[in-house]
Amino acid sequence: MQYASGGDLLRQYLHDNFVEIDWYQKISILLEIAKGLKAIHNHGYVHRDFHGGNVLLDLSEENEESKYNVTQNMIY
Repeated sequence: MQYASGGDLLRQYLHDNFVEIDWYQKISILLEIAKGLKAIHNHGYVHRDFHGGNVLLDLSEENEESKYNVTQNMIY
């Protein structure tokens, strides 16, 4: 599993930056989360403890185009 330098999504990034983030970015975040959950489900797993605190954020520059990631191999 990759290190998520930004920590959890809900408590840190969205809370601190909600006003500055435009709606396109907010929808993009939700879409990436949905894609991650779909990938988990397509492999026959269920997360069982899904909430904003379990959505990890990667703010590294090399991953700039896909900042918002659901960790697919971290199943509870």
